[in-house]
Amino acid sequence: MIKTMELMGKKTKIIKSSNKELQDLTGLIIDETKNTITIESGNKTRKVLKKEVRLQITTPTGDEIVNGNDLVGRPEERGQKNKVKKRW
Repeated sequence: MIKTMELMGKKTKIIKSSNKELQDLTGLIIDETKNTITIESGNKTRKVLKKEVRLQITTPTGDEIVNGNDLVGRPEERGQKNKVKKRW
């Protein structure tokens, strides 16, 4: 499941975006913050808001389509969103 994986170094394609200029942008994810990902495409880098895009990410098991809203949050905390916290 991509929501718990590290995104840096993965090939990606933006398949839907509120910014039409980013539509069909393909490249390598080189950085990730809480709200953005940075994609290197050719010799250009683009910083993209996660909540405004739908991505196709290439993984070793195949391509996966992910809503950017599902990726919002710090990468190290993303896999812990649905875990039950124990009191004791």
